[in-house]
Amino acid sequence: MSNVVALTPDSVPAFKYEGKPVVTSAMLARLYGAAEKQIQNNYLRNRCRFVQGKHFFKIEGKELSDLRPSLRGSQIPAKARSVILWTQRGAARHAKMLETNKAWDVFEALEDSYFASPLERLQEAVEALKAQDERGSHAGRELNRHKHVKPKIAQEVERRFQEVQMSLPHLDKQA
Repeated sequence: MSNVVALTPDSVPAFKYEGKPVVTSAMLARLYGAAEKQIQNNYLRNRCRFVQGKHFFKIEGKELSDLRPSLRGSQIPAKARSVILWTQRGAARHAKMLETNKAWDVFEALEDSYFASPLERLQEAVEALKAQDERGSHAGRELNRHKHVKPKIAQEVERRFQEVQMSLPHLDKQA
């Protein structure tokens, strides 16, 4: 990436939906240097590549009315019947579709400073370590649970070895 992009609270007002940082189509268009219609058309042409709840949230009806005060800095027309809020993954797909250096530079800045704060990155790392520890603890419990089986297997192997060993002299005589 060639350009450093500085994001400010004015250019990207902090807004979370269902605990995830999101941006509107208008904000993405402004940041990426594209027309809002281009963002909308990219979505419509590639609708099957976007999953609601993963890449975007579509807000409409009473929920939109309730969210309007929080979205006032995001250029939502008063008569809009719905709004799409893009998650980090959705914003990444738009940067990919636009294929401009500016879109990629802006997305990188969004990724570093807007979508994941240092505290959130730390929390994600802690959760990953906890999950890894839990998997390790589970594996250890499984190994301990089967320890009693090993002596039985060893005894069976020894018994079979002795049976074969006893039959070996008979094989030597035939040879």
